[in-house]
Amino acid sequence: QAYLPVIFANSHASNLLFLPNGDLLCTWFSGSREGASDVAIVLSRLDKGSTQWTKPVVLAQDSRYSLQNPVPFRAPDGKLWLFHTAQLAGKGQANSMIEVMTSSDNGRTWTKTKPLFTEPGSFDRHPLVVSGDDWVLPMYFTPSRGIVTGAENNYSAMKITNDKGAHWKQCDVPQSGGLVQPSVLRLAPHRLIAFFRSRFADWIYKSESSDGCKW
Repeated sequence: QAYLPVIFANSHASNLLFLPNGDLLCTWFSGSREGASDVAIVLSRLDKGSTQWTKPVVLAQDSRYSLQNPVPFRAPDGKLWLFHTAQLAGKGQANSMIEVMTSSDNGRTWTKTKPLFTEPGSFDRHPLVVSGDDWVLPMYFTPSRGIVTGAENNYSAMKITNDKGAHWKQCDVPQSGGLVQPSVLRLAPHRLIAFFRSRFADWIYKSESSDGCKW
């Protein structure tokens, strides 16, 4: 067992990334409470052979925004990407966007975070999947301020790039009203499956795709 150190009162939405050298990275968002202006993206590392995670370091923090849902990704060329959301503090999710930072030294240092997808209500939660030359980023939109009233207008989509993140296209998931936080698995070449959380807390839903765009 290796317990993660705590630096802020609340921690949420963690994701893990295994590195080829045996190190393990954990990213999450942390602050006083979800949606507050002090919520930051933090990272801790479990070095290969170690039984102790490093003290978390703040990768991004902005007093105007609540930064949430960090999603780490190791590209085929070895470069690390970290996607996360940014919503105006105290204003709910309807204005959120997705930002990104990168690292070329296995997460020791990072570029400054910058906006990537600025459509209002943009949210991520789960890791990318590589399918052929495509990188598939599962995401969803939250045009409602909260996750109860207006939740039927939330829907899922995929952002796909085949040029290493230079350009992205969006593929909406049909009939995904109220279905969010898609988690995608690659079952075989040209076969992806996605599982969705329902805002109505009734079922877990799934959909399949051959190319990441048509679900």
